[in-house]
Amino acid sequence: MRLLISGGRHFAETAVIRRELDDILSASPVSVLIHGGLPTIGVEAESWARENNIHVVRYPANWSLFGKHAEAKRNAFMLEDSRPDIILMFPGGRQTAYFERTVRELHIPMTVVTQPCEHALSQVSGEHLWQH
Repeated sequence: MRLLISGGRHFAETAVIRRELDDILSASPVSVLIHGGLPTIGVEAESWARENNIHVVRYPANWSLFGKHAEAKRNAFMLEDSRPDIILMFPGGRQTAYFERTVRELHIPMTVVTQPCEHALSQVSGEHLWQH
């Protein structure tokens, strides 16, 4: 399974990131972890992937080329190019919300972590979605 992890650049709950990644891995094998190079989410996820012998693909935003549009451009390219099977989404700002809407429109299964809590299964657009 190709897992794409995303969220806000200020989300820094490393224990939550690892717990969610562990939960996904215990449910299904992960072959590739994809991330956008964010300071905490990306670094923690990449560290976790390497500890679990999972391939990593990183898509850092190109700020020098795209300026304030770098995150949006990166997110669109990352989603199209990486072909994820599932998305793990952590809280963030406007770009994260836009990315989440795009994923829902494409009907890609996603786990949305809104706050640390117990798992609650729901359905969105015919796809199973874990919300926290």
